[in-house]
Amino acid sequence: MTAEVAILNRNAVALAADSAVTLRNSGGQKIYNTANKVFTLSKYNPVGVMVFGDANLMGVPWETIIKMYRSELGASHFDYLEDYAKNFLNFFHRENLLFPAGLQEQFIKDYLGFQLTQLRKSVRDEIAQLIVAKGEIDEVSVPGIVREIIQKYVEELEKHESLVSFPDEAVAEVVATYRNLIRELLAEVFEKLPIDIEQMERFCGIVIGKRIFVDNSSGVVIAGFGEKDVFPALYAYQCQAIVANRMRYVQTNATRIGLTSSSESDASIIPFAQREMVNRFMEGIDPDFESETRKYLSTLLVDGYPDLILDSLKGKLSDEETNSLRAKLAELGQNLSREFSDQSVAFRRRKFVEPIVETLAALPKDELAAMAESLVNLTSFKRRVTSAEEDTVGGPIDVAVISKGDGFIWIKRKHYFDPALNAHFLANYFGKGGLR
Repeated sequence: MTAEVAILNRNAVALAADSAVTLRNSGGQKIYNTANKVFTLSKYNPVGVMVFGDANLMGVPWETIIKMYRSELGASHFDYLEDYAKNFLNFFHRENLLFPAGLQEQFIKDYLGFQLTQLRKSVRDEIAQLIVAKGEIDEVSVPGIVREIIQKYVEELEKHESLVSFPDEAVAEVVATYRNLIRELLAEVFEKLPIDIEQMERFCGIVIGKRIFVDNSSGVVIAGFGEKDVFPALYAYQCQAIVANRMRYVQTNATRIGLTSSSESDASIIPFAQREMVNRFMEGIDPDFESETRKYLSTLLVDGYPDLILDSLKGKLSDEETNSLRAKLAELGQNLSREFSDQSVAFRRRKFVEPIVETLAALPKDELAAMAESLVNLTSFKRRVTSAEEDTVGGPIDVAVISKGDGFIWIKRKHYFDPALNAHFLANYFGKGGLR
């Protein structure tokens, strides 16, 4: 895990990230406080990138990926930050050296194998429940029952968000490319359980083309300015893997600082990964505490309070009157719970969020950096003193500020080496083809 913060106003964007990384193996896990999570996306233009979650993409370190992209980008530039983000995501379509066909095939095998195994378990569980409810099932009817059960899961999965990088034709191409592998997996996973092959290929296509991610995904945050961007912008993505030279990703944030558009704001604080302390700072309440309060109040008003009233009227109302009153009281409770939630949000915005954003909008670049560092420090300190939680945030905090005029400026940056002993590193930074 990690803690990262991006703070934007009209002057600049500040990025801050801790250095903790968790490495897992068969012997357990160990936390190191040496990871680099903030990078320049371009050596020559005001664009930065942060990564969180899995430090690797299919085993390839994000640091290597970013520096290879930066080398390819060179001095090229784009009009808008969103163009940088799109070009970076398209880099994986162009660069096969990092993710050879065998590696992509292994991902497909592991990913679809996991999804099919989960589906098989669900099918068998539902068949077992049917046997308990109805007694024995006629063997002739089993294929139809299996098809109906799987169809239910297919229809549910189809409701998930489609991945932009996997339109229908791309999904069909992946299924066709890996058809033999898919059928081998089906035979291995489902064994003698009767399945419809076409239906299962459709299932595989859906889990490839929809927003269905497992835990080993990474967050990528791209922030800064394009050539025509007057104010900074930020785009964040959840990335999982490369399939058929396409990134499986979904956009999770798009923030633009501006003057007039309703989709733009004057300033913004955006936390990533472990974000609860930033939410406390911004809204004056812990998000878990708020969630529990809402749930308790809703239960109290919708169930508890009506039950108390009806218990006091027991014997005085008919069953029909009791049911009618219960429905009215439950509806009233839902309305009151919703009103409480709306008023709570409005109060927090008025009392906490808006004053902070107003101050933030006027902060100079050095104060943006100090604020970003402080918010990451706050999360690290909370993790360190809370014995019930793992110390998964820590180490030196890297801080950078990106502005239109000054470009990407490091405020704080750790090195695994002594810069004074490696003058050639700095001298070669702008060297042709270098990955630094």
